[in-house]
Amino acid sequence: MSEFQERDSGWTLCKILHIEVNINKYNPMRASGFIDLPQQIKKKKAIINVQNNDQACFAWAITSALRIPVGLPQRTSSYPDYNTVADFMK
Repeated sequence: MSEFQERDSGWTLCKILHIEVNINKYNPMRASGFIDLPQQIKKKKAIINVQNNDQACFAWAITSALRIPVGLPQRTSSYPDYNTVADFMK
């Protein structure tokens, strides 16, 4: 309120007629398994989507960005184990 009055507007806040506060429980997204990309994104060939069967999607994504694949880029067997590439704490 004081900041509003300091801006030389000449206005004064007399009362607040209504205030609403929404509080939500924070529920972060959890890691999940492989999710296939839509066909129009696959055609661009700009994203490597590593097909994994574990809960380490982010770790495989980082590994695919840091290492050159020795086979098909979407397969985990084309990369070293993600734990040898970076220190992923579990």
